[in-house]
Amino acid sequence: MATKKLAASNMLTFVGLTVFHWLGWTAPNLSENQTLALLEIVKIGLGDYVVGRSVEKATIAWKQS
Repeated sequence: MATKKLAASNMLTFVGLTVFHWLGWTAPNLSENQTLALLEIVKIGLGDYVVGRSVEKATIAWKQS
C-alpha cells in the first residue's frame, strides 16, 4: 500500500514539473532533453497505471465468474 502512495506522489511530482515547464515556471538552465525525459517518465507511468488498473479489474471479474 505504501508503495502505491509513493508511486502516485512521484508521478504527481513529474506531472507538476511538466505543467510548470509549459507555464514557463522552470529553471532557465533546464534543457529540452531534460524536459522530454520528464515527459517520457510521465507517459510511461500513465501507461503503467492504465494497464495495471485494467489487469486488476479483469482479474476481479475472472475470479467472480
